[in-house]
Amino acid sequence: MPTAGAAPVAPRRRFLAAGWDKFRDNIVPGVIVAVMAGLVLFFFNETRDQIAETNDGVTRLATEHGARFIRLEEKR
Repeated sequence: MPTAGAAPVAPRRRFLAAGWDKFRDNIVPGVIVAVMAGLVLFFFNETRDQIAETNDGVTRLATEHGARFIRLEEKR
């Protein structure tokens, strides 16, 4: 029986409840980090595609201008 000056003792939690609380405390930050990493990878992929399209456009323009310069040289 507790004495008048003793602090109340918390009831002992069940093993599975304590395990679930630890898992829940660790899973939320893990899920957040996983979602953020997925978004970063997605945006890096989109950026890479845009850079590839830009490079293709620059290459196409360089080819067109090169052909134009060759035609101008042939006219001389």
